[in-house]
Amino acid sequence: MLPPLALPAAFFLSGAAGLIFQVVWLYRCGLVLGTSVAAVTVVLSGFMAGLAAGNAAAALASSRLRRPLVAYASLELIVAAFGVAVTYLLPHASMVLLPIARSTGGSGLFVDIARFALAFAMLAVPATAMGATLPVLVGGLCATGDRFGAGRALVGRRVAAAVHDARMPCAAADS
Repeated sequence: MLPPLALPAAFFLSGAAGLIFQVVWLYRCGLVLGTSVAAVTVVLSGFMAGLAAGNAAAALASSRLRRPLVAYASLELIVAAFGVAVTYLLPHASMVLLPIARSTGGSGLFVDIARFALAFAMLAVPATAMGATLPVLVGGLCATGDRFGAGRALVGRRVAAAVHDARMPCAAADS
């Protein structure tokens, strides 16, 4: 049996690593795409599309998983391996794009679409695996039958109190 805080700690660290990957990919896409606006567009759209696709796929498949916590660990390994690979491969994407740029005269809409598509495709695998982790983890915890989520009423009250407390300075400033 795992220690009680092992999975929450693993999921927290996984989320932190995902955010770090997003920032690193943003910088690396800037090397390929040349402008920060294009890099932000590719990274955010690729990241969000991958999260959505992974979440949808895992939601459909998680009920059929025999060992969801093993699947969760496997997804995290995929995120780590492909995340690091993408980090190192993004700056070298220009080697793939160079023949396309030469054949089209070096500029134009086609080259921009090719840059976007290549960077987007490179981000798809790790982002999709990231999107699948939460449904797989929750499905695994729900399947164990132990008191997963038993403290949700306490958490709900704490969130409500935090929202109320955050509103107080605004209410005081308005009066």
